[in-house]
Amino acid sequence: TDDDGEMFAVEAARDGEHLAVKSARGKTSLAGCVVTFAYWNAEILRQSRLLNSQTGEYEAVQIAALGDERLIVRGAVVMASHYRISGPRNPIDLWYGADREWVALESAVAGGRRLRYQIK
Repeated sequence: TDDDGEMFAVEAARDGEHLAVKSARGKTSLAGCVVTFAYWNAEILRQSRLLNSQTGEYEAVQIAALGDERLIVRGAVVMASHYRISGPRNPIDLWYGADREWVALESAVAGGRRLRYQIK
């Protein structure tokens, strides 16, 4: 990954019952089904740790349901379930439609700005 000129690299491969992860942080072996911060996969909402595929860090996370909200998705009002992932440097808010489709993300970024992705 190129993050404004800062380069990151992570390698991961199945090693028997483990996932061998190699990054600038070193090498580690992770047991079980390792899930990344893949927001489009609603399974992340059931995890207590997520693999940061940019840094290779296996981060402890807490996931809280924050209720339902109305969002406009593809020109229609939909009820979306709002969740917050805490634990990484900046909390990440996610919204999923009734069919568990990822419809929005919001998080703080450098300079006190907010980053928001939303299906329009």
